[in-house]
Amino acid sequence: MGLSPRSTPLTRRHLLCSGVTAAVGLLVVACGGTTETPTSAPARPTATTLASALAPTPSAGASPAVTAARTTTAPLPQAVATASRAATATTTAAAATPVSTAPLLVFVGSSMTLGTGATGGNTYPQQTLGRLQPTMYDTKTVAGLGRSIASIREFAPDQIDAAYAPARSKNIIVLETDLTENAGVEKDYADTIAFCTARKAVGWRVVVLTILPRSGARYSFPAFAVDRVTLNEKLRANWRDYADALADIAVVPQLGTVEATKDPRYFNNDGTHPTDAGYALMADIVGAAIRTL
Repeated sequence: MGLSPRSTPLTRRHLLCSGVTAAVGLLVVACGGTTETPTSAPARPTATTLASALAPTPSAGASPAVTAARTTTAPLPQAVATASRAATATTTAAAATPVSTAPLLVFVGSSMTLGTGATGGNTYPQQTLGRLQPTMYDTKTVAGLGRSIASIREFAPDQIDAAYAPARSKNIIVLETDLTENAGVEKDYADTIAFCTARKAVGWRVVVLTILPRSGARYSFPAFAVDRVTLNEKLRANWRDYADALADIAVVPQLGTVEATKDPRYFNNDGTHPTDAGYALMADIVGAAIRTL
């Protein structure tokens, strides 16, 4: 039908408003509503209004990932996103790794701590754990063949102190000190004191063992017998100054004399390392010392 000459000419503004009104009407009808004729002239549409009216609505079956992608205005910068993921991973790992509160026993020393001469795992550390039941301890053994007390002092900060945890109910070190031919008894005793003092400063409680005799030439030296007596006397007299307990295994008759080292029931044929039965006697003394802490 043609336009009457008296009709108001249609401008670009009229056409735009009519188009928006039609679009809005179609959206309302599609959503189940009704349209009403406005009593006043419609407001001038903005770019935002037009974009909102014409934007596609996600279907009911659209996935959350797709919906989120459509509504995201700008992605996170790569550095921020990476930092956020790293922080989340760190928090999750920390939450998943509870700190143990179980008591900890660290056995430190030389060949006897390793269990040289024992069979079937009957070392003195293992048998000591049996004496401490029903209390269950976490354990760590730091030992090496022929390891001197001087070398033990050197590696202690990295290999021993790193295991200390304030959250644990107890942190205990059991030390098998030793004598070395070249150092001499005074140096070995001074190193023993220094080791114990440094560990206590960290927070450890320290149990020191006395030294057993030896009859085999392989693990002994000319001054060993005299030095052993001297060092044991010093330990017995002064252990309270630098340790928390003394496990005096050398007073046990089956262990503490040169003649005892020749008894195959308690010592191996090297005259130095105990048998399973000898380690059991050590465990009795060490376990009793630990129970005092």
